[in-house]
Amino acid sequence: MRLSWNEIRIRAAQFAQDWKDAGYEKGETQSFYNEFFDIFDVKRRTVARYEEHVQRLDNSRGFIDLFWPGVLLVEQKSAGVNLAAARKQAGTYFDALPERDRPRYQLLCDFQTFELLDRDEREEVSFALADLPQHVEKFGFILGVQKRTFRDQDPVNIEASERVGQLHDALAASGYTGHDLEQFLVRIVFCLFADDTGIFEPRDIFFDFLENRTQKDGSDARGMAHVHVVIIGLTKRDDAQREKRLFSYDHLKGEPHESRHAALSPYLFDASGLANPRIVVKESVRTLNGLSPLLSGSQPIDNGNYIFNTDQRAAFLMEEPDAEKFMHPYIGAREHIQGGGRWILALQDASPADLRAMPKVVERMRAVKAFRTKSKRKSTLALADYPAQYNVTVIPTTPFLVVPEVSSERREYVPIGWLEPPVIPSNLVRIIENASKPVFALLTSAMHVSWLHYIGGRLESRYRYSIGLVYNTFPLPPVPAERLQRLTPYADAVLAARASHPNATLADLYDPDLMPVNLRKAHQALDRAVDRLYRRSPFLFDRERVEHLLVLYEKMIAPLSAPKPKRRRRRS
Repeated sequence: MRLSWNEIRIRAAQFAQDWKDAGYEKGETQSFYNEFFDIFDVKRRTVARYEEHVQRLDNSRGFIDLFWPGVLLVEQKSAGVNLAAARKQAGTYFDALPERDRPRYQLLCDFQTFELLDRDEREEVSFALADLPQHVEKFGFILGVQKRTFRDQDPVNIEASERVGQLHDALAASGYTGHDLEQFLVRIVFCLFADDTGIFEPRDIFFDFLENRTQKDGSDARGMAHVHVVIIGLTKRDDAQREKRLFSYDHLKGEPHESRHAALSPYLFDASGLANPRIVVKESVRTLNGLSPLLSGSQPIDNGNYIFNTDQRAAFLMEEPDAEKFMHPYIGAREHIQGGGRWILALQDASPADLRAMPKVVERMRAVKAFRTKSKRKSTLALADYPAQYNVTVIPTTPFLVVPEVSSERREYVPIGWLEPPVIPSNLVRIIENASKPVFALLTSAMHVSWLHYIGGRLESRYRYSIGLVYNTFPLPPVPAERLQRLTPYADAVLAARASHPNATLADLYDPDLMPVNLRKAHQALDRAVDRLYRRSPFLFDRERVEHLLVLYEKMIAPLSAPKPKRRRRRS
């Protein structure tokens, strides 16, 4: 149940008291906004993300301090810093964002002052942190409560009504009439209303599902066909039609292709090849396919005290040169794909004598301990007594394969690659130590990417690579292990094509508009080689690949799903 405004105002007053002395942008911003969203009983990580990379219109790069696509852009500064520069900076970010991601609200803040802009209503309010309880309802959009001004006979409302009428007439003309038609239209109108008013969270999720999953020109489709689905209602199993009609679209504005099926899977694929048409891929804590474990990278829980960008690292080592041997490159999904440097202190093997000689490092250890002791999580509290340790420690000693946790839906392939010590992977990448070239080939193939696209989850519209749902469940081709070695030359060709463009980032190489010809050809050859390991006849579309993989998945889990024989009790 949503909190009442009285409860929210009480929480806002406590927040203002807790943060009355805050003012350091780099060290306190993330904790500040995590707790700010808690005022509304909303977990920040479910709606907004930190340090969103933006390519400005002048081709320079920047990072939005906090970004909630379509809703909120935050520029945070240290206490006392003039917010005029922040306003200009926020404007350049807003202009550079895609139209669908441009937020309605803009917040400029220096911890002690808030300046909130509502672009739709052209209203701006400025107030001090101490006055947050009196102004907290201005942030009602976090709860999905937003001010909207409607005019009598708004042309947009008239047009919407006319379009619903046109939809009614078109469906009626096709023979879809009566109660079913009226119920369908009521559901459509309700979904649009709920989406617009914030009943559905996040706001515009239904609109995004209708418009943004497939590009209007079909450019994000790997093959010619791209299935676009909206489910408006469900029916009981016993009442289901014997013949299922499925409408698929090559493009958002294209004509539908109707197909008829005796059975459809929950993924809206043909289920004729499945023993159980209702099978759903379930997350697994271990690999079902025999592959080596895929691990999340290191997670320090340090409030940023151990992490440095290149300039911060240089400045710190000027003061504490002995710390250099404990500095490691720290690579997450952003650095792996887009380039740029980050560094992290790895003090797990530092001796007491080492630490005694580095007072600036000890200061940061104390700050980490203090930060952890304020946590509400028991595991973090227990870790507070060991500030040199990470919450999750993954420090590879051999070259390792890197899979970014999140990748743009525009990319045809996930930009998987290799890194090597002394790099420490962050928890925003997944890794496999001592991975082979055939494993790289399988994971970067169209077959595996299709599995990710249809079976994996999403973060906003971006694909999210889940260890338990995508990697551990991916069915390998039913061939002897030695045949997988035939993929090595194809993996080498992809890596060689990348290496022939030394000044390009993976973001550049895998942008569908910029992808070099030799890299695309190398991937296409690899795709054909992997496809042939699964079956002789070629796959025309990604949907065919996943239909085939689901059959293999069902066979793979069959021994796990079989009922265990009951043991007979011995008679005494």
